Amino acid sequence: MSKIITQHINNGFVEPKLTPEDYIAGAERSIANKAIELGFAEEVVMPDGDWSKAAVADERQSVGFDTFGCTVFNSLTQLETYFKGKFGVDANFSDRFTYNDTGISPPGADPNRAYESERNTGVIPEGDFPWNVSTLVEYSQPRPPSSEHLTKAKEWRDRYVLKHEYLPKGLNGKVEIEQIYEQLKYSPVAIAVQAWSFDAEKQKYVRTGADTHWTLCIGRYPDGDLMLRDSYEPFIKRLDKNFGIFWAKKIWISKRISNEEAIGILERIKQALLNILALLSRMGRTLGSVSYDTLNGLLERLKKLLNELLKKELPKPIDSVPIEVKPEKIDWRKWYVGRGWKEYAEEGKKEAFRMAKRKCEEAGFDEKRTTEFLATIMAESGWNVFCINENKINGKVVSTDFSLTQLNDYWYLRPRNLTGEQVMNNPELAVDIMIDGWKRGREDDWIAHRNGGYRNFLKNVLG
Repeated sequence: MSKIITQHINNGFVEPKLTPEDYIAGAERSIANKAIELGFAEEVVMPDGDWSKAAVADERQSVGFDTFGCTVFNSLTQLETYFKGKFGVDANFSDRFTYNDTGISPPGADPNRAYESERNTGVIPEGDFPWNVSTLVEYSQPRPPSSEHLTKAKEWRDRYVLKHEYLPKGLNGKVEIEQIYEQLKYSPVAIAVQAWSFDAEKQKYVRTGADTHWTLCIGRYPDGDLMLRDSYEPFIKRLDKNFGIFWAKKIWISKRISNEEAIGILERIKQALLNILALLSRMGRTLGSVSYDTLNGLLERLKKLLNELLKKELPKPIDSVPIEVKPEKIDWRKWYVGRGWKEYAEEGKKEAFRMAKRKCEEAGFDEKRTTEFLATIMAESGWNVFCINENKINGKVVSTDFSLTQLNDYWYLRPRNLTGEQVMNNPELAVDIMIDGWKRGREDDWIAHRNGGYRNFLKNVLG
Protein backbone atom coordinates (compact mmCIF):
# COMPACT_ATOMS: atom_id res chain seq x y z
CA MET A 1 0.00 0.00 0.00
CA SER A 2 1.35 3.39 -1.03
CA LYS A 3 2.26 5.91 1.64
CA ILE A 4 0.74 9.32 0.91
CA ILE A 5 2.55 12.29 2.43
CA THR A 6 0.19 15.25 2.49
CA GLN A 7 1.04 18.87 3.15
CA HIS A 8 -2.11 20.98 3.02
CA ILE A 9 -1.25 24.41 1.65
CA ASN A 10 -3.59 27.15 0.49
CA ASN A 11 -1.25 28.73 -2.01
CA GLY A 12 -3.52 31.42 -3.43
CA PHE A 13 -5.80 29.77 -5.99
CA VAL A 14 -9.43 30.93 -6.06
CA GLU A 15 -11.71 28.99 -8.40
CA PRO A 16 -12.57 31.05 -11.51
CA LYS A 17 -16.09 32.11 -12.41
CA LEU A 18 -16.38 32.00 -16.18
CA THR A 19 -17.94 34.95 -18.01
CA PRO A 20 -18.98 35.41 -21.66
CA GLU A 21 -15.79 37.46 -22.14
CA ASP A 22 -13.46 34.56 -21.30
CA TYR A 23 -11.63 32.80 -24.13
CA ILE A 24 -12.02 29.00 -24.31
CA ALA A 25 -10.09 26.81 -26.73
CA GLY A 26 -12.37 25.69 -29.53
CA ALA A 27 -15.06 28.29 -28.83
CA GLU A 28 -16.01 31.27 -30.97
CA ARG A 29 -14.06 33.48 -28.55
CA SER A 30 -10.71 31.72 -28.74
CA ILE A 31 -7.05 32.43 -29.35
CA ALA A 32 -7.17 30.75 -32.77
CA ASN A 33 -9.99 33.00 -33.98
CA LYS A 34 -8.49 36.16 -32.46
CA ALA A 35 -5.13 35.44 -34.06
CA ILE A 36 -6.78 35.15 -37.47
CA GLU A 37 -8.69 38.38 -36.83
CA LEU A 38 -5.40 40.14 -36.10
CA GLY A 39 -3.77 38.76 -39.23
CA PHE A 40 -1.62 36.21 -37.39
CA ALA A 41 -1.79 32.47 -36.87
CA GLU A 42 -1.66 30.38 -33.72
CA GLU A 43 1.42 28.39 -34.62
CA VAL A 44 2.83 25.20 -33.14
CA VAL A 45 5.78 26.41 -31.05
CA MET A 46 6.96 23.19 -29.40
CA PRO A 47 6.03 20.21 -31.66
CA ASP A 48 6.94 17.60 -29.04
CA GLY A 49 5.28 19.57 -26.23
CA ASP A 50 8.47 19.53 -24.15
CA TRP A 51 8.86 23.03 -22.69
CA SER A 52 11.53 21.83 -20.26
CA LYS A 53 13.90 22.69 -23.13
CA ALA A 54 12.93 26.34 -22.55
CA ALA A 55 13.99 26.36 -18.90
CA VAL A 56 13.71 29.67 -17.04
CA ALA A 57 14.77 30.89 -13.60
CA ASP A 58 13.10 29.26 -10.60
CA GLU A 59 10.50 31.47 -8.91
CA ARG A 60 9.69 31.24 -5.19
CA GLN A 61 6.39 32.68 -4.03
CA SER A 62 7.41 32.27 -0.40
CA VAL A 63 10.65 33.72 1.02
CA GLY A 64 10.28 34.43 4.72
CA PHE A 65 6.55 34.94 4.17
CA ASP A 66 4.02 33.62 1.68
CA THR A 67 2.50 35.98 -0.88
CA PHE A 68 -0.49 33.75 -1.74
CA GLY A 69 0.43 34.80 -5.27
CA CYS A 70 0.68 31.47 -7.11
CA THR A 71 -1.54 32.79 -9.90
CA VAL A 72 0.93 35.64 -10.53
CA PHE A 73 4.19 33.72 -10.06
CA ASN A 74 3.23 30.78 -12.24
CA SER A 75 1.41 32.76 -14.92
CA LEU A 76 4.56 34.87 -15.31
CA THR A 77 6.68 31.70 -15.43
CA GLN A 78 4.32 30.61 -18.20
CA LEU A 79 5.00 33.86 -20.10
CA GLU A 80 8.76 33.56 -19.55
CA THR A 81 8.81 29.93 -20.72
CA TYR A 82 6.76 30.81 -23.80
CA PHE A 83 9.16 33.67 -24.57
CA LYS A 84 12.16 31.36 -24.32
CA GLY A 85 10.54 28.70 -26.48
CA LYS A 86 9.14 30.97 -29.20
CA PHE A 87 11.49 33.93 -29.38
CA GLY A 88 14.66 32.44 -27.85
CA VAL A 89 14.69 35.28 -25.33
CA ASP A 90 15.52 34.86 -21.63
CA ALA A 91 12.90 36.95 -19.83
CA ASN A 92 12.39 37.43 -16.09
CA PHE A 93 9.35 39.55 -15.28
CA SER A 94 8.65 41.25 -11.98
CA ASP A 95 6.22 39.18 -9.91
CA ARG A 96 5.87 42.00 -7.41
CA PHE A 97 4.72 44.47 -10.09
CA THR A 98 1.97 42.18 -11.43
CA TYR A 99 1.05 41.13 -7.87
CA ASN A 100 0.34 44.74 -6.92
CA ASP A 101 -1.28 45.67 -10.22
CA THR A 102 -3.59 42.68 -9.74
CA GLY A 103 -4.25 43.69 -6.14
CA ILE A 104 -3.83 40.23 -4.64
CA SER A 105 -4.14 39.65 -0.92
CA PRO A 106 -4.63 36.45 1.11
CA PRO A 107 -6.24 34.01 0.45
CA GLY A 108 -5.36 34.65 -3.21
CA ALA A 109 -7.18 35.28 -6.47
CA ASP A 110 -8.84 33.91 -9.57
CA PRO A 111 -5.96 33.32 -12.05
CA ASN A 112 -7.80 35.35 -14.67
CA ARG A 113 -6.95 38.53 -12.73
CA ALA A 114 -3.23 37.93 -13.17
CA TYR A 115 -3.52 37.19 -16.89
CA GLU A 116 -5.70 40.25 -17.49
CA SER A 117 -3.13 42.42 -15.72
CA GLU A 118 -0.36 41.00 -17.90
CA ARG A 119 -2.47 41.49 -21.03
CA ASN A 120 -3.88 44.95 -20.35
CA THR A 121 -1.22 46.61 -18.16
CA GLY A 122 1.86 44.78 -19.40
CA VAL A 123 4.89 43.50 -17.50
CA ILE A 124 8.29 44.87 -16.44
CA PRO A 125 11.70 43.26 -15.78
CA GLU A 126 12.31 41.72 -12.37
CA GLY A 127 15.21 44.08 -11.76
CA ASP A 128 12.93 47.12 -12.00
CA PHE A 129 10.75 46.02 -9.07
CA PRO A 130 12.43 43.12 -7.20
CA TRP A 131 11.59 41.22 -4.02
CA ASN A 132 13.80 43.29 -1.69
CA VAL A 133 11.55 43.54 1.38
CA SER A 134 10.99 41.36 4.44
CA THR A 135 7.22 41.58 5.10
CA LEU A 136 4.03 41.04 3.11
CA VAL A 137 2.87 44.57 3.96
CA GLU A 138 6.00 46.01 2.33
CA TYR A 139 5.77 43.61 -0.60
CA SER A 140 2.20 44.77 -1.26
CA GLN A 141 3.19 48.39 -1.89
CA PRO A 142 2.60 50.55 -3.81
CA ARG A 143 -0.92 49.93 -5.09
CA PRO A 144 -1.41 50.84 -7.82
CA PRO A 145 2.19 50.58 -9.05
CA SER A 146 4.14 53.76 -9.69
CA SER A 147 3.55 55.74 -12.88
CA GLU A 148 7.14 55.02 -13.89
CA HIS A 149 6.55 51.27 -13.70
CA LEU A 150 3.17 51.54 -15.44
CA THR A 151 4.77 53.47 -18.30
CA LYS A 152 7.44 50.80 -18.70
CA ALA A 153 4.80 48.05 -18.64
CA LYS A 154 2.90 49.86 -21.39
CA GLU A 155 6.02 49.75 -23.54
CA TRP A 156 5.93 45.95 -23.32
CA ARG A 157 2.19 45.86 -24.01
CA ASP A 158 2.68 48.03 -27.09
CA ARG A 159 5.26 45.59 -28.42
CA TYR A 160 3.39 42.35 -27.83
CA VAL A 161 -0.10 40.90 -28.15
CA LEU A 162 -0.96 38.53 -25.28
CA LYS A 163 -4.04 36.30 -25.23
CA HIS A 164 -5.02 33.57 -22.79
CA GLU A 165 -7.74 30.94 -22.76
CA TYR A 166 -9.10 28.07 -20.67
CA LEU A 167 -9.10 24.54 -22.02
CA PRO A 168 -12.60 23.04 -22.41
CA LYS A 169 -13.92 20.42 -20.02
CA GLY A 170 -15.37 17.02 -20.80
CA LEU A 171 -18.53 15.25 -19.69
CA ASN A 172 -17.07 14.61 -16.24
CA GLY A 173 -16.25 18.28 -15.71
CA LYS A 174 -12.52 17.67 -16.11
CA VAL A 175 -10.04 18.72 -18.78
CA GLU A 176 -9.07 15.65 -20.79
CA ILE A 177 -5.40 14.71 -20.36
CA GLU A 178 -5.15 14.31 -24.16
CA GLN A 179 -6.28 17.93 -24.50
CA ILE A 180 -3.38 19.03 -22.31
CA TYR A 181 -0.93 16.91 -24.32
CA GLU A 182 -2.19 18.52 -27.55
CA GLN A 183 -2.16 22.10 -26.27
CA LEU A 184 1.43 21.73 -25.01
CA LYS A 185 2.46 21.98 -28.67
CA TYR A 186 1.21 25.57 -28.62
CA SER A 187 1.97 26.75 -25.08
CA PRO A 188 3.00 25.61 -21.62
CA VAL A 189 -0.27 24.91 -19.82
CA ALA A 190 -1.05 26.35 -16.38
CA ILE A 191 -3.28 24.14 -14.23
CA ALA A 192 -5.03 24.12 -10.85
CA VAL A 193 -3.96 21.41 -8.40
CA GLN A 194 -4.41 20.34 -4.82
CA ALA A 195 -1.11 21.12 -3.10
CA TRP A 196 0.38 18.72 -2.18
CA SER A 197 -0.02 14.98 -1.63
CA PHE A 198 3.02 12.87 -2.51
CA ASP A 199 2.84 9.14 -3.15
CA ALA A 200 6.15 7.97 -1.69
CA GLU A 201 6.02 4.59 -3.41
CA LYS A 202 5.18 5.87 -6.91
CA GLN A 203 7.28 9.03 -6.46
CA LYS A 204 4.62 11.33 -7.86
CA TYR A 205 1.96 13.77 -6.69
CA VAL A 206 -1.65 12.60 -6.48
CA ARG A 207 -4.97 14.19 -5.65
CA THR A 208 -6.48 13.83 -2.17
CA GLY A 209 -8.53 17.03 -2.02
CA ALA A 210 -9.81 20.16 -3.76
CA ASP A 211 -7.67 22.57 -5.79
CA THR A 212 -5.64 25.09 -3.77
CA HIS A 213 -2.78 26.06 -6.09
CA TRP A 214 -1.99 27.33 -9.61
CA THR A 215 1.08 25.76 -11.20
CA LEU A 216 2.61 25.18 -14.64
CA CYS A 217 2.76 22.06 -16.81
CA ILE A 218 5.83 22.11 -19.07
CA GLY A 219 5.64 18.63 -20.58
CA ARG A 220 4.88 14.97 -20.06
CA TYR A 221 6.84 11.93 -18.97
CA PRO A 222 6.99 8.82 -21.21
CA ASP A 223 4.18 7.16 -19.25
CA GLY A 224 1.91 10.22 -19.62
CA ASP A 225 2.46 11.79 -16.20
CA LEU A 226 2.68 15.59 -16.29
CA MET A 227 5.92 17.47 -15.67
CA LEU A 228 5.37 20.61 -13.59
CA ARG A 229 7.49 23.68 -12.92
CA ASP A 230 6.27 25.07 -9.61
CA SER A 231 6.82 28.05 -7.31
CA TYR A 232 7.63 25.79 -4.35
CA GLU A 233 10.51 23.34 -3.97
CA PRO A 234 11.02 20.91 -5.50
CA PHE A 235 10.53 23.17 -8.49
CA ILE A 236 10.13 20.24 -10.89
CA LYS A 237 7.31 17.94 -9.85
CA ARG A 238 5.78 14.80 -11.34
CA LEU A 239 1.96 14.79 -11.39
CA ASP A 240 0.00 11.58 -11.79
CA LYS A 241 -1.69 11.47 -15.21
CA ASN A 242 -4.87 10.36 -13.41
CA PHE A 243 -4.76 13.33 -11.04
CA GLY A 244 -7.84 14.93 -12.63
CA ILE A 245 -7.52 18.52 -13.88
CA PHE A 246 -10.50 20.85 -13.52
CA TRP A 247 -8.91 24.11 -14.67
CA ALA A 248 -6.23 24.66 -17.31
CA LYS A 249 -5.11 27.70 -19.29
CA LYS A 250 -2.80 28.32 -22.26
CA ILE A 251 -1.39 31.53 -23.71
CA TRP A 252 -0.38 33.03 -27.05
CA ILE A 253 2.03 35.92 -27.57
CA SER A 254 2.89 37.62 -30.83
CA LYS A 255 5.05 40.61 -31.63
CA ARG A 256 3.28 43.67 -32.91
CA ILE A 257 4.75 45.35 -35.98
CA SER A 258 6.23 48.60 -34.72
CA ASN A 259 6.03 51.87 -36.62
CA GLU A 260 9.75 51.58 -37.36
CA GLU A 261 9.38 48.05 -38.73
CA ALA A 262 6.39 49.06 -40.86
CA ILE A 263 8.31 52.05 -42.21
CA GLY A 264 11.21 49.76 -43.05
CA ILE A 265 8.87 47.49 -45.00
CA LEU A 266 7.48 50.46 -46.92
CA GLU A 267 10.98 51.69 -47.66
CA ARG A 268 11.89 48.31 -49.14
CA ILE A 269 8.70 48.31 -51.24
CA LYS A 270 9.54 51.75 -52.52
CA GLN A 271 13.11 50.76 -53.40
CA ALA A 272 11.90 47.62 -55.18
CA LEU A 273 9.51 49.71 -57.31
CA LEU A 274 12.30 52.15 -58.15
CA ASN A 275 14.53 49.26 -59.16
CA ILE A 276 11.82 47.94 -61.47
CA LEU A 277 11.40 51.40 -62.94
CA ALA A 278 15.14 51.71 -63.59
CA LEU A 279 15.26 48.27 -65.19
CA LEU A 280 12.38 49.06 -67.53
CA SER A 281 14.04 52.34 -68.44
CA ARG A 282 17.26 50.58 -69.45
CA MET A 283 15.31 48.01 -71.49
CA GLY A 284 13.21 50.66 -73.26
CA ARG A 285 10.33 48.24 -72.96
CA THR A 286 6.56 48.59 -72.80
CA LEU A 287 4.19 46.37 -70.90
CA GLY A 288 1.49 45.48 -73.40
CA SER A 289 -0.46 48.65 -74.08
CA VAL A 290 1.04 50.36 -71.01
CA SER A 291 3.86 52.63 -72.07
CA TYR A 292 6.94 53.42 -70.04
CA ASP A 293 5.76 57.01 -69.63
CA THR A 294 2.42 55.86 -68.21
CA LEU A 295 4.09 53.43 -65.82
CA ASN A 296 6.61 56.07 -64.84
CA GLY A 297 3.80 58.49 -63.98
CA LEU A 298 2.02 55.89 -61.84
CA LEU A 299 5.21 55.01 -59.97
CA GLU A 300 6.02 58.65 -59.38
CA ARG A 301 2.57 59.14 -57.84
CA LEU A 302 3.07 56.03 -55.70
CA LYS A 303 6.51 57.29 -54.63
CA LYS A 304 4.99 60.60 -53.59
CA LEU A 305 2.26 58.88 -51.58
CA LEU A 306 4.80 56.61 -49.89
CA ASN A 307 7.02 59.54 -49.00
CA GLU A 308 4.05 61.31 -47.43
CA LEU A 309 3.16 58.19 -45.49
CA LEU A 310 6.71 57.79 -44.23
CA LYS A 311 6.49 61.25 -42.65
CA LYS A 312 3.39 60.30 -40.66
CA GLU A 313 2.88 58.16 -37.61
CA LEU A 314 1.20 54.92 -38.54
CA PRO A 315 -2.14 53.95 -36.96
CA LYS A 316 -2.24 52.22 -33.59
CA PRO A 317 -1.97 48.42 -33.59
CA ILE A 318 -5.20 46.76 -34.63
CA ASP A 319 -5.62 45.16 -31.20
CA SER A 320 -6.28 48.60 -29.71
CA VAL A 321 -9.03 49.41 -32.21
CA PRO A 322 -12.56 48.23 -31.36
CA ILE A 323 -13.83 45.80 -33.98
CA GLU A 324 -17.49 45.93 -34.82
CA VAL A 325 -18.90 42.49 -35.51
CA LYS A 326 -21.96 42.55 -37.75
CA PRO A 327 -23.76 39.20 -37.66
CA GLU A 328 -25.69 38.05 -40.68
CA LYS A 329 -29.31 39.06 -40.33
CA ILE A 330 -31.08 35.85 -41.23
CA ASP A 331 -34.33 34.93 -39.54
CA TRP A 332 -33.81 31.19 -39.26
CA ARG A 333 -37.11 30.71 -37.42
CA LYS A 334 -39.19 31.54 -40.46
CA TRP A 335 -38.40 28.09 -41.89
CA TYR A 336 -39.10 26.20 -38.65
CA VAL A 337 -41.11 22.96 -38.98
CA GLY A 338 -39.99 20.78 -36.08
CA ARG A 339 -37.08 19.55 -33.98
CA GLY A 340 -36.40 16.31 -35.85
CA TRP A 341 -34.00 15.31 -38.60
CA LYS A 342 -34.76 17.24 -41.83
CA GLU A 343 -37.84 18.89 -40.21
CA TYR A 344 -37.06 22.24 -41.80
CA ALA A 345 -38.39 24.10 -44.85
CA GLU A 346 -36.50 23.38 -48.07
CA GLU A 347 -35.51 27.02 -48.58
CA GLY A 348 -34.11 27.10 -45.06
CA LYS A 349 -32.06 23.95 -45.73
CA LYS A 350 -30.62 25.54 -48.87
CA GLU A 351 -29.76 28.72 -46.97
CA ALA A 352 -28.08 26.70 -44.20
CA PHE A 353 -26.16 24.71 -46.80
CA ARG A 354 -24.91 27.86 -48.52
CA MET A 355 -23.88 29.38 -45.20
CA ALA A 356 -21.95 26.26 -44.09
CA LYS A 357 -20.25 25.90 -47.48
CA ARG A 358 -19.17 29.55 -47.40
CA LYS A 359 -17.69 29.09 -43.94
CA CYS A 360 -15.75 26.03 -45.12
CA GLU A 361 -14.25 28.12 -47.90
CA GLU A 362 -13.37 30.89 -45.45
CA ALA A 363 -11.73 28.28 -43.21
CA GLY A 364 -9.51 27.13 -46.09
CA PHE A 365 -11.07 23.66 -46.49
CA ASP A 366 -10.38 22.09 -49.88
CA GLU A 367 -13.21 20.64 -51.97
CA LYS A 368 -12.86 17.12 -50.59
CA ARG A 369 -12.84 18.24 -46.95
CA THR A 370 -15.72 20.65 -47.55
CA THR A 371 -17.84 17.85 -49.06
CA GLU A 372 -17.02 15.58 -46.12
CA PHE A 373 -17.88 18.34 -43.65
CA LEU A 374 -21.21 19.17 -45.31
CA ALA A 375 -22.12 15.49 -45.64
CA THR A 376 -21.53 15.07 -41.91
CA ILE A 377 -23.89 17.96 -41.14
CA MET A 378 -26.50 16.43 -43.46
CA ALA A 379 -26.22 13.10 -41.66
CA GLU A 380 -26.38 14.73 -38.22
CA SER A 381 -29.29 17.17 -38.63
CA GLY A 382 -30.66 16.95 -42.16
CA TRP A 383 -29.93 20.70 -42.38
CA ASN A 384 -32.44 21.45 -39.62
CA VAL A 385 -31.16 24.47 -37.71
CA PHE A 386 -33.46 23.59 -34.78
CA CYS A 387 -32.70 19.88 -34.64
CA ILE A 388 -32.49 18.40 -31.12
CA ASN A 389 -31.44 14.88 -30.12
CA GLU A 390 -31.36 13.57 -26.56
CA ASN A 391 -28.74 11.02 -25.51
CA LYS A 392 -30.10 8.55 -22.95
CA ILE A 393 -28.72 5.85 -20.69
CA ASN A 394 -31.28 3.52 -19.10
CA GLY A 395 -34.01 5.93 -20.15
CA LYS A 396 -32.35 8.92 -18.49
CA VAL A 397 -31.21 11.90 -20.55
CA VAL A 398 -27.48 12.40 -19.94
CA SER A 399 -26.77 14.99 -22.64
CA THR A 400 -28.40 16.71 -25.61
CA ASP A 401 -27.22 17.61 -29.12
CA PHE A 402 -28.36 20.90 -30.64
CA SER A 403 -28.70 22.72 -33.94
CA LEU A 404 -27.31 22.24 -37.41
CA THR A 405 -24.04 20.67 -36.25
CA GLN A 406 -25.54 18.74 -33.31
CA LEU A 407 -23.28 20.25 -30.67
CA ASN A 408 -23.32 18.24 -27.47
CA ASP A 409 -24.18 20.39 -24.47
CA TYR A 410 -21.66 18.68 -22.16
CA TRP A 411 -18.75 18.57 -24.60
CA TYR A 412 -19.21 21.70 -26.67
CA LEU A 413 -21.73 24.09 -25.12
CA ARG A 414 -21.30 24.21 -21.36
CA PRO A 415 -17.48 24.64 -21.52
CA ARG A 416 -18.17 27.70 -23.70
CA ASN A 417 -20.98 29.06 -21.53
CA LEU A 418 -23.44 28.52 -24.38
CA THR A 419 -26.96 27.11 -24.45
CA GLY A 420 -28.79 25.04 -27.03
CA GLU A 421 -31.10 27.95 -27.80
CA GLN A 422 -28.14 30.19 -28.56
CA VAL A 423 -26.65 27.89 -31.20
CA MET A 424 -30.05 27.11 -32.69
CA ASN A 425 -30.79 30.80 -33.14
CA ASN A 426 -27.24 31.36 -34.39
CA PRO A 427 -26.34 28.37 -36.59
CA GLU A 428 -23.38 30.34 -37.96
CA LEU A 429 -21.82 29.98 -34.51
CA ALA A 430 -22.65 26.26 -34.48
CA VAL A 431 -20.80 25.81 -37.78
CA ASP A 432 -17.82 27.87 -36.54
CA ILE A 433 -17.48 25.63 -33.49
CA MET A 434 -17.64 22.48 -35.62
CA ILE A 435 -15.02 23.87 -38.02
CA ASP A 436 -12.74 24.63 -35.10
CA GLY A 437 -13.18 21.08 -33.84
CA TRP A 438 -12.26 19.67 -37.24
CA LYS A 439 -9.20 21.89 -37.43
CA ARG A 440 -8.07 20.35 -34.14
CA GLY A 441 -8.53 16.81 -35.45
CA ARG A 442 -11.82 16.18 -33.60
CA GLU A 443 -13.87 15.02 -36.60
CA ASP A 444 -14.93 11.82 -34.82
CA ASP A 445 -16.66 13.81 -32.07
CA TRP A 446 -19.54 13.74 -34.57
CA ILE A 447 -21.13 10.28 -34.59
CA ALA A 448 -22.01 10.44 -38.29
CA HIS A 449 -18.33 10.85 -39.06
CA ARG A 450 -17.12 8.29 -36.55
CA ASN A 451 -19.45 5.55 -37.80
CA GLY A 452 -19.06 6.49 -41.47
CA GLY A 453 -22.71 7.46 -41.90
CA TYR A 454 -21.74 10.69 -43.62
CA ARG A 455 -20.59 8.69 -46.66
CA ASN A 456 -24.22 8.09 -47.58
CA PHE A 457 -24.54 11.81 -48.33
CA LEU A 458 -21.25 12.53 -50.11
CA LYS A 459 -22.79 12.55 -53.58
CA ASN A 460 -25.60 14.87 -52.62
CA VAL A 461 -24.89 16.69 -49.39
CA LEU A 462 -28.14 18.64 -49.63
CA GLY A 463 -30.31 15.55 -49.90
